[in-house]
Amino acid sequence: MLHSMIRVAVLSLGVTLVGCVAETADAELDHAVAAEEETGEARQALETCTPLGSGGGTWGDILTLCSTPDRILHVRKRDGSAFTSSGTMSLNIWIGEILSTTVYPGARSVYFGQLPPGDYYAIFESNVGGEAYTGTLTIW
Repeated sequence: MLHSMIRVAVLSLGVTLVGCVAETADAELDHAVAAEEETGEARQALETCTPLGSGGGTWGDILTLCSTPDRILHVRKRDGSAFTSSGTMSLNIWIGEILSTTVYPGARSVYFGQLPPGDYYAIFESNVGGEAYTGTLTIW
């Protein structure tokens, strides 16, 4: 009888401990997610992007070209939504296109990597017709 009571107590303690571990893991995951969001927001706050009204095209000024502090260039939609059609995004300087990449539906940003100082702009040409372009962004 005593052996059964001890066994029940140990099992109860084990269940309680498992619950604590699960709660701790959930809390750690929540903390990690919050830290990731804060890091993303801080990184975004340090970016330099083309101003509203500087781009245009078929759908208006929907794209912005941004540079991180270490000169990594990327293009995203101003409203934060994903691209809904495929197409080609090109990065240009005054003499013309220097890089291009395919954009797929669902993409939220198009990265061009780290580039030297200069004046850049981007053009998106949709496979279903239409285009959008950013204003010029100067990076130092």
